[in-house]
Amino acid sequence: MRKKILTGSRAFFSCLADFRPKDTDWIVLDDAPKGYQYYRQTSIPGKCLFEWRDMGADALIDYALQHPIPQMQVGKFLIPDFAKHIGLTLEQLKRLQPLIDALDAKHRYESIIYDSYLRNGDFTLTDEQRDAAYQCYKEARS
Repeated sequence: MRKKILTGSRAFFSCLADFRPKDTDWIVLDDAPKGYQYYRQTSIPGKCLFEWRDMGADALIDYALQHPIPQMQVGKFLIPDFAKHIGLTLEQLKRLQPLIDALDAKHRYESIIYDSYLRNGDFTLTDEQRDAAYQCYKEARS
């Protein structure tokens, strides 16, 4: 079975009126992948497809920690639909702190989202938290 989930900045900021993304990123989780063992990325102008073996939360976290580059791969774990699909808990999310700590300036907004989830005790953002993350996103791209 394949599950397709919107990811990247669109997953967090599409609801904001002035959000103008440069591309659309998708994650596809596949329980029987063909042509790759764990992960494959395909990019064309305006679209990126990240295909992952559907392994469950602990296995995906283990893989991310064993292959920590690029650090921005932590972003997929912050997508509520992705987290729900893989059965991710906030306790498991905390294991990804090393990737959060290593984020570059363009992806630092993800650390605001991560911290907000832990503070809220849920994979949700308040309007103020989303605005803070978006402000960080915009500043890194100006």
